[in-house]
Amino acid sequence: MVSDRKRQKVEEAQYTQGPLDDSFGQHRAFPLDVLPEDGDSAKVFQYLKSVREEAEADQPFYYVRREETQKIAQPTETESIVPLETVDEIIKTFEQAKTARDERLRKEDEEADEMSYAVPETAAEWRKKLFTESPDPVFLEFLEHTTIIKLVVYYTKWLSMSMPEELGQWIFTTLLRLDHELDHKEMAIVRDLGKKALKIREKLAGADDASKTSQHIVDMTIAIVGVHFRQRDLLRQDAANEEKVSGS
Repeated sequence: MVSDRKRQKVEEAQYTQGPLDDSFGQHRAFPLDVLPEDGDSAKVFQYLKSVREEAEADQPFYYVRREETQKIAQPTETESIVPLETVDEIIKTFEQAKTARDERLRKEDEEADEMSYAVPETAAEWRKKLFTESPDPVFLEFLEHTTIIKLVVYYTKWLSMSMPEELGQWIFTTLLRLDHELDHKEMAIVRDLGKKALKIREKLAGADDASKTSQHIVDMTIAIVGVHFRQRDLLRQDAANEEKVSGS
């Protein structure tokens, strides 16, 4: 015996379910060949009929041409502005120093918090310190992040064809100190340091008496900024050419 609810569902299905559509494999919700003649229902049914007729006339599949994607290739030996062997040596040294720093920070006690340092207040004072003293890693850990970023700005300004070894040590240790995520403005500052190093390297390449110390400092800067800070395009020859054009 069929209940009233089931009987109602059967009757509704028989009323609303149309014949099986050969194109779409579904039963039509209403008989399209019998439409109301007037009223709002007629407008709705007429619209649905036009949609179905448009679908029936359309092609069943659309094909989208697959676009070729260009992969960013790593620079080869002939394309790299800094020899790849030199880059590998610099990054290996940098990663070893970073591991040693992380280990040192884990073992440090609260003595560092009790120590006090005289922090230069002017650019002239910083320049004197950076050009004449080797960096103290503990001192750099003591500095605030904003001061570290300010030092990167100073390095960009003071990179030149003639630099003391101490400045290179400060750059290396400072980049080591930038151990957390940088925002886009801070990353742009670090990138500017790499771009300035590219310009200096171009000038050193054309000099007869180029300083080996300055050469090492700019190569180190380009390698660390390019690899560790993920600005790899700076390692390519075409990046150096672009900087040469923009600087002319």
